[in-house]
Amino acid sequence: MSDPDLCLFCQRSSQAPVDVLPSNAKACHACVSRLGTLLLEQDLAVAAIWPALRHQVEEEGDEPIVRLPDGRVVELRERTAELKEQLSLEKRAALARTYVEIGMYREAVMEAALVLSQSENSQALAAALEVLLTPPLGRPRAAESVRVLLRPN
Repeated sequence: MSDPDLCLFCQRSSQAPVDVLPSNAKACHACVSRLGTLLLEQDLAVAAIWPALRHQVEEEGDEPIVRLPDGRVVELRERTAELKEQLSLEKRAALARTYVEIGMYREAVMEAALVLSQSENSQALAAALEVLLTPPLGRPRAAESVRVLLRPN
């Protein structure tokens, strides 16, 4: 068992660490941010930990069309992206959890990744890590796999 005051991923002590729920471990902001960046880049190594990233969003097909109050007609996907830009990172962490609840796992990973890469709010970071490291997204030993992934070369 590792020291609870050390980062779960890099094993270094950290000022103002982020809680890694439900394990009661801690993570440093540098590791959390690096993980978020790797997830956003959809690095092949993270797809091994989060297989939902392997499923590409279908770009073709019958995407629903919506008419906006200003008269524009856009795809639902485009409108959803616009609305998400208006959300705080804390709300986007909650959105990641909602995506898990409705089975949109790839979207959940990407929302959690955005929070990890951009937020300084410890509660939002902890919520995003919880989404990623607990079932159904978090596979057994996901934290250990992340530790290996983040290890300096």
